[in-house]
Amino acid sequence: MPIAELASASIYYETHGSGPSLVFAHGAGGNHRSWFQQVPHFETDFNCLVFDHPGFGKSRWSEGVSDDVIYGDFLIELLDHLSIERTIIVAQSMGGWTAMGVQARQPERLSALILASTSCGVTAPEIVAARVQREALLQGQRERWASNPAHVFNPALGERALYEEPELHARYAEITEGNPAGAASDRSRWGEFDPEIPESISVPTLLVNGEEDIIAPYSAIKSLADLIPESQLEVFNRSGHSVYFERAIRFNDLVATFLIDAGPS
Repeated sequence: MPIAELASASIYYETHGSGPSLVFAHGAGGNHRSWFQQVPHFETDFNCLVFDHPGFGKSRWSEGVSDDVIYGDFLIELLDHLSIERTIIVAQSMGGWTAMGVQARQPERLSALILASTSCGVTAPEIVAARVQREALLQGQRERWASNPAHVFNPALGERALYEEPELHARYAEITEGNPAGAASDRSRWGEFDPEIPESISVPTLLVNGEEDIIAPYSAIKSLADLIPESQLEVFNRSGHSVYFERAIRFNDLVATFLIDAGPS
């Protein structure tokens, strides 16, 4: 079982394929298994790295780790451990905080960014306001789903996933069950980032958002895209929060085309 013993954490990870490094950073409802629809698509051209964030799946923070350590820090440690100098990051939801943490600490490690359904912890007022505006709606849906998960859609996906692809909806829940209870409740390690951090991004960046996303609303994602120089924003209709999971074929094709056109080094 591949466990990287880092200074900050013990990290479960897997690598698949060969070529330029492509790192997948999962959201708060997932773990390394979340990317089962992406790895087979990209492993022929890339060295795909999937992992469990500390506190998720099989990964744990080290005892006594500094309170200042955030997700971006452990990922930099993992890249060092694997001798990866530069990488493309595909980040979904919570994983966007990890990607932005790498940008804040060591931007030279990035060659491209794909940010799916994530505002990345950026504290621009318009982004924070958009998230706050949706909080009551989101909390209500979380409570409804928790009380009747067999018949109510998981807000980490979208309503269509439950009624149009119930097996996929159930698969997402099964992946989430691989995390310890309460894994997503502690945001202290996610990090927060001033608007100057996304404004400093100099690598090709693609943002993706689901039209029916109730966690990361379009207004927040558009505001983030406006901060990132020369970024590209794509909105998926008929999709909720987890576009990579709900609309995997379209997502994979979009990312592959973006990487070809962007030509990250």
